[in-house]
Amino acid sequence: MVHEGMLLEYSGRRLMLLTLAAQVKQTVVLSLIVAVVAPWGITAPPIVALAIWVGKLAMLGLILACIETAYAKLRILRLPDLLASAFVLGGLSLVTRAVLGG
Repeated sequence: MVHEGMLLEYSGRRLMLLTLAAQVKQTVVLSLIVAVVAPWGITAPPIVALAIWVGKLAMLGLILACIETAYAKLRILRLPDLLASAFVLGGLSLVTRAVLGG
């Protein structure tokens, strides 16, 4: 939601183009995350693969919306807590990779 502040001075077609560009960028990034984290369903027939892809994007979008809503009022003083949780999750991912052998 922080990126919305940049769009306050635009209107009309320029606002539409900037909004569309942000949506396309978010779709591409979420699609890459889905392809790396949850690659199942890629080899299905095209209609089924498209439905699976849309479902996975919807689930990831819902998770992203919940996280963005929870952290919308994040203050600069809470940044160390956020960095600590990111550090813990990064360490957990390394331990998980070592245990599962990747």
